[in-house]
Amino acid sequence: MKDLIKSVLSELKKKDAFVFVTEDGQEISLQEASKKGLSVTPKNPKIEAQNKLAKAGLDLTDLSLVKDIMEAIELINGGKSGGTKKASRTSYSENDKINYVREFRNEESKNSSMNTSKFARAKGLNYQTLNSWVKKYEDKV
Repeated sequence: MKDLIKSVLSELKKKDAFVFVTEDGQEISLQEASKKGLSVTPKNPKIEAQNKLAKAGLDLTDLSLVKDIMEAIELINGGKSGGTKKASRTSYSENDKINYVREFRNEESKNSSMNTSKFARAKGLNYQTLNSWVKKYEDKV
């Protein structure tokens, strides 16, 4: 199965949108076929790849199968899908930012080893973002 998938990927990466095949099944460029006066049939490499995989029992047009495969990959990778998902970006209101700065200053006064990096990590924030909030909202705390 691994060899089949590698073969299909290799074919898809090197092919144009269509390849042309003579009556005897040989691939040929359209220009060469024209020079030789041969009739050709266009073939879509994507469809050919789907057909090869389907013959091996891997029907990628079956969306439930594709979903199950993706879920299996994600579970095998410990919930990490190999970077196919982007982290969602969170927006914070000005009030939220001020509250984080206030909370950071409170923690800092209780714990002398507390810094923006440790606090940001504990809260799931980027420490550079927290630093900019501290500078911007220091007077409002």
